[in-house]
Amino acid sequence: MINPRGMAILIRDLKTNEFEDKTWQVSGIQPAGQRIGVVFNGNNKVYWFGPDRVRILGDPKQHALTEGERVDVDGTIWESATEVLTFTGAGGAWCRIFYRTRAGEVYRTFVASRVRVITSADGAAATALNFPVFYALMSGSLALCCVLVTMWQAGRVMR
Repeated sequence: MINPRGMAILIRDLKTNEFEDKTWQVSGIQPAGQRIGVVFNGNNKVYWFGPDRVRILGDPKQHALTEGERVDVDGTIWESATEVLTFTGAGGAWCRIFYRTRAGEVYRTFVASRVRVITSADGAAATALNFPVFYALMSGSLALCCVLVTMWQAGRVMR
């Protein structure tokens, strides 16, 4: 089983042409040159994918939510979210949101531009932190941060 806090395995669906998080279905990976072998849970067969079909992301940046912080995905607030991990790679950044359910903790993964952490202090107006801007700040890239903030203000990066 793949540790979802350490790695994200995204496979592009041929019908939708969108990458989907398959981490929970994968028991192992086997990099071999330009191809990556993926072994799914309950099956010992290796399925081979080219670099255009699979993305293996690791070393995420962790953001444990504090009191008063919430996660917003596409305008929907996730009250039970506990943590956001941001994975980056050649294809961009992805956020994995861990949240509580009656059955225990689970997660979902989204393109980072769809995710914001919203904070509020004692009922004051909520402010939102866009994850591409947050990542630029966390990585110490002031130039990238300035570009993203400018684009955000112009409406070219999701608010």
